[in-house]
Amino acid sequence: TVVRNSTGNFAVTFKSGTLPSGYFVFFSGRDGNWKGSILNQSDTGFTVYISDDVSLNNGNVNFIILDPNWWWKDE
Repeated sequence: TVVRNSTGNFAVTFKSGTLPSGYFVFFSGRDGNWKGSILNQSDTGFTVYISDDVSLNNGNVNFIILDPNWWWKDE
């Protein structure tokens, strides 16, 4: 679930155990000079701050969540 707490401040939440410990969050802005900060990362979610200047702003962004471990099976 993604919820906007306030302008440029978003909470991403999920059920505990959905993602492995140490997951990575990659952030990219779209259609502008958007910047993002990932804060308060835990096993149930994280906070995203978005800006295009010194203040928080809403904008077009993407984020990707990756497993820190590469899972493959040698055959």
